[in-house]
Amino acid sequence: MIRHPPGVDDLNVLREMFVVSRTARCRSRFVVPVILLQGHTHICRSATLATYAELCSRQGYDWLASIWNYQIPGSGGPNGRSNVASTFHTRQDPPSRTSSQKATSEMEEDVLTKTRLQDIKLLKTLHVKMIADLMVENKKIKYGIAVSSSEKVDRSQRYCDFAIASMPYPGCEFFRDYKSKGYKAENLKFNWNQSEVDAELSLPPSVTLPADIDPLQHHQWDLVEITQNYLRVMLAHLSSDSGGLLIHCISGWDRTPLFTSLLRLSLWADGLVHKTLTPPEIAYYTIAYDWFLFGHQLSDRLSRGEDILYFCFDFLKYICDSNFECNVPQRESAALNVSVGLDRHTVFDTSSSRRRVSHTSGSDSSVEDLTTVLCREDAAEHTVAAPLTIDNKRQENEVS
Repeated sequence: MIRHPPGVDDLNVLREMFVVSRTARCRSRFVVPVILLQGHTHICRSATLATYAELCSRQGYDWLASIWNYQIPGSGGPNGRSNVASTFHTRQDPPSRTSSQKATSEMEEDVLTKTRLQDIKLLKTLHVKMIADLMVENKKIKYGIAVSSSEKVDRSQRYCDFAIASMPYPGCEFFRDYKSKGYKAENLKFNWNQSEVDAELSLPPSVTLPADIDPLQHHQWDLVEITQNYLRVMLAHLSSDSGGLLIHCISGWDRTPLFTSLLRLSLWADGLVHKTLTPPEIAYYTIAYDWFLFGHQLSDRLSRGEDILYFCFDFLKYICDSNFECNVPQRESAALNVSVGLDRHTVFDTSSSRRRVSHTSGSDSSVEDLTTVLCREDAAEHTVAAPLTIDNKRQENEVS
């Protein structure tokens, strides 16, 4: 029987880990478990790894904040010190003012090691085994300066204990083309010849690819195919029941919620998570939690025509068949659907070639579509888009 790793059920221990590992990742967006599969597998999300420059600047900011709060009476905590600020102060020393001779790569590696080891400790506590990196860059470069890093190019190989899947996926800017093409994702291909695009598709040996996916052809995949194939890679890892999954892009608020949301809806359709939620409830839940709570800037994206949120729900019609089922072994501790009075099986609707979910209680059953309305403000007319129908995707098991 697989048990939770130590600390997962202790919120205080997790909070400590969040605090000390936060600066290891861009914008302090640390690893957060967002989906619990079968009671023991965590699906997590975060930003990518921070560079030495960002790490030091954020630690310096935390240090200054702790001093400022210390000098303000009544700011909270003993002697007027903020509890959060004092936590940072006691765990992370401010960047030292050293001479230029000491600012060597050796010192940088030492600082990075101390911080990233805390990040690795959190990942291992959450039993994460695979990291899905959606960046199209090995490192994000702006004005000739690296503003982010990633596990796949960590020169000290600190993340060698994890299966790192480099799965470059177009950023939100690409979805301007999706909108300009009338929201047609078929035959819409990303330009992989751009100078800043240097990440290649690379999957760990532990991932067993479906026979119909040829990774050597990934530059030829259109938007539908690349999203389908990456989602199947993630589901294949989860189906292997070998451990948790971390998903990240750069900042973690566009591509990361896209795949987190698709995974949540797909697993819900398979009856593996959120078994008591109705179709409208799961739709509202994933929009509010996976997208908005983690900082998706919808107004900004709409003003730029980057309709990646719209694509997420429009894409569901492409994952209706059994290729997107997660076949993770059932466990007693997972509490089958009957424990909540709801037994879900699938009815295949051949007339529409879509899978639907059937809610069965005893001998009575009813089939209902997962339907929700995604309100998308039109930049020119400020109108509301037509409703999007989200159909569930579980297929009825054949009885031999």
